[in-house]
Amino acid sequence: MPWYSDNPAMKKGYTPDHKMVQNEYWGIITACSGTGRAKMFEINFPNANELDTIRRIQETQDAISKILRQNTDLINPNWKDLVDTKGEFTQHDFVFVRDSFISNQKDKILMSNFSRPERKVEEWIMKEILETLTKKHDIERKIITAPEGLFFEGGNFRYIPEEGILFAGMQNRNNKEWINFVKEQFEIHKDKILMIDGIGFHVDTYFSAVTGQDGKLVAGIICSNLVHNMTEIRNFFKEHNKILLEVDDKFGIWENWDGTGKFSTNTLQLQEYLIGCDRFDDKTEEILGKLGIVRVITPTGEYKRSWWSIHCSTNQI
Repeated sequence: MPWYSDNPAMKKGYTPDHKMVQNEYWGIITACSGTGRAKMFEINFPNANELDTIRRIQETQDAISKILRQNTDLINPNWKDLVDTKGEFTQHDFVFVRDSFISNQKDKILMSNFSRPERKVEEWIMKEILETLTKKHDIERKIITAPEGLFFEGGNFRYIPEEGILFAGMQNRNNKEWINFVKEQFEIHKDKILMIDGIGFHVDTYFSAVTGQDGKLVAGIICSNLVHNMTEIRNFFKEHNKILLEVDDKFGIWENWDGTGKFSTNTLQLQEYLIGCDRFDDKTEEILGKLGIVRVITPTGEYKRSWWSIHCSTNQI
């Protein structure tokens, strides 16, 4: 495991328990598939020491294109030509697909533009994968890359397509120009975008959107003490006649630097379902039940050591 300066939970050099990672991984797959609300596509980890500098990106893209052309019937490209025999990764831990894009789940996918240069290779690899995946399954999506200078990561956005509501985190890995770009591309009405100014690297570390059976927003869950503009947020939910549940900091990620935190607010929202790794131990679960929300809990103990949970590596196309 590497270490990022804005992610104190990461323990440089830590090696996860392989069996636990496998069990937790399949638990996540089972949890998502079991809802009947999602068709799952899995992306393999490109184990490649070759990808350690930005000057290699174009070569990597060319190699990936060749592999994909030779294996057009594969959902998961075969990465064996890119494998480093020593098993060394490029500024990565054991999770590759993470915060890669945001989609309006209609006709567009906006690729992330990572502020950390070490992660630039992900943009190229994921773009190739998505182009192949959408073509293979006749999914009509225009894949859009960021203009120069706009930094964006998928974990900083929550989009509710049924109502055109966009939640955008004003974090240090995002800039306001990108928020405006997403707003323009998804044609978000000015009254339906809420910028959340909080502590942490992504909005999904302290905020969850909850959708009902019809896919519309019914509630938001937020660690209010980790957010600077709560008055604005409360007004937004009130104006849209939605419920806002304010919970303790311990349910977010930012304060839990030792990797043992609950991470309850980092969730995947599907129609009627809210999938997470930990329950809330206050009245939140009771309220969600009364709202008709089905809770699915699947542990992510080892993944937490990378400050990671369900929403971080699940993207809705």
